[in-house]
Amino acid sequence: MESTSFLYKLRVEGVLDEELISPLEPVPVDDDTKALIEAFGEVTKKYPPKELDKLGAVPEEGLEMMRKAGFFGMTIPKEYGGAGLTFRSYLALVEQVAAKDIALALVSLAHLSIGLEGIILFGTKEQKERYLRPAASGEMIFAYALTEPDTGSDAQHINTSVTLSEDGGHYILNGRKTYITNGNYAGGYTVFAKVEGGKEGEMVALIVERGWEGVEVGADLDKMGIKASSTTPIKFDNVKVPVENLLGKEGEGFKIAMTILNYGRLAVASAGVGLMKRSIEDMRARASKRIQFGVPIIDFELIKEKIAKARVHSFAAESMVWATAGQLDRDPTANAAMETSHCKLYSTTKTWETLYDAQQVAGGSGYLATAPYERRLRDWRVATIFEGTTEIHSIYPALFAARAVSRELPKGKWEALKYLLLHAFRYPKEGSWPSHPALKRTLLTAKTLGRRFRFGFYYALMRHGKKLPMKEIYLRKLAWLSLGEFAIRTALIRAGKNPTREEIDLITYLREDAVAETSCLAADKREKLLHRLGK
Repeated sequence: MESTSFLYKLRVEGVLDEELISPLEPVPVDDDTKALIEAFGEVTKKYPPKELDKLGAVPEEGLEMMRKAGFFGMTIPKEYGGAGLTFRSYLALVEQVAAKDIALALVSLAHLSIGLEGIILFGTKEQKERYLRPAASGEMIFAYALTEPDTGSDAQHINTSVTLSEDGGHYILNGRKTYITNGNYAGGYTVFAKVEGGKEGEMVALIVERGWEGVEVGADLDKMGIKASSTTPIKFDNVKVPVENLLGKEGEGFKIAMTILNYGRLAVASAGVGLMKRSIEDMRARASKRIQFGVPIIDFELIKEKIAKARVHSFAAESMVWATAGQLDRDPTANAAMETSHCKLYSTTKTWETLYDAQQVAGGSGYLATAPYERRLRDWRVATIFEGTTEIHSIYPALFAARAVSRELPKGKWEALKYLLLHAFRYPKEGSWPSHPALKRTLLTAKTLGRRFRFGFYYALMRHGKKLPMKEIYLRKLAWLSLGEFAIRTALIRAGKNPTREEIDLITYLREDAVAETSCLAADKREKLLHRLGK
């Protein structure tokens, strides 16, 4: 039976189980983690972000420094030569290194979070022995190859295909991939392909080595940002892949791909948290020193607002990441797609806002290429595109829940309608309430958001049925209702029974933020206007 997560149980089963995401406490930073952070700092000293941005690649000496420091084996189990970090410990480190230089950090992050995660989660003992050891040392860097020229978000309908050889010993792989992060750094790829002649959407996940005949990696693509990261197209021309390199079972490729992306989304979200925290420091420093009209600009409310919002957003994003990563540490294949989608959507969009605000606070000097702001904005822009676009994550959670609910619907039109009506008004009772009045009001808001999601979700299933995927404005509102509740609940759990004054203030502001995000023009009215104005 497939393992469920906090939001799956809440949205699909109507069960509130906060034990799945409790407690939420900071991960202790041990000496090994400190050493990794310091080692990354040494690489950025030798190859500053601005220099790597101009070079457009990480020199081999820089990659070797990362190898020696152990950056390519952080999450790989110790038995295969890695550091064996828990996922939460790894994400805490991601925060730190992304704040220094996300383009450089992405080399190891793409390798670990998505490139070889499939081998860790689904690989056989033989596959792990063969590939994880060279991966841990950095001898063989990995990449994740799913996206194609004609299929991005619609990953279930890729064109790259495999056929089984006559002797049954190999898969014959043909097709093209594109926008592959680590493309030219990698020596191995986790490749996804449809099964030729199989059912629609039936896919396989394969471990493919770069040195095999028929694997052709293109030149690095010229990008807006993250220029030091290698991004390439890849062509597979009758590549013979041993059947021993199949991950999981034939037909499980799509499920494996989506499970891996849970880890990639959280890594991106954590990188965003790190950049938001760095931006808060920059805004405070700049605003404290910059004098206008006889006072530091940090005394002005519109500057305070930018800093306050960044603090709230980083706190909320980090709380959701902690809760979700904790579930994956306990159950690595937990069905946490809704949580990771919320984390990715919230962190990437709020980080973009924060980076924009940091540049605003810097004023004219922030517009100069000598300052870090324009590079950070260029580097971060892709975060709202890869690992699922902002638009996809604005509709995905409700559609994910809809597919799960559809599997539970009884047969028969009236029986199904009765089931939907019954569940539309079912909402679990609260376990305990905070003692502080402001936090009580905040929890009440979370419950209200949850009820609004539940009624709106089941109403949409009854009204739109199979046409629901096309009701994107409505789905987006459902996503932010769900996200708002999740953000508040994780923040309250993090604060615990004895919250600090700072935590109370942050959560109170988060409540106002969540209400504002979901108090917009009615979805139906907005949809009608879009049909007239969006042409």
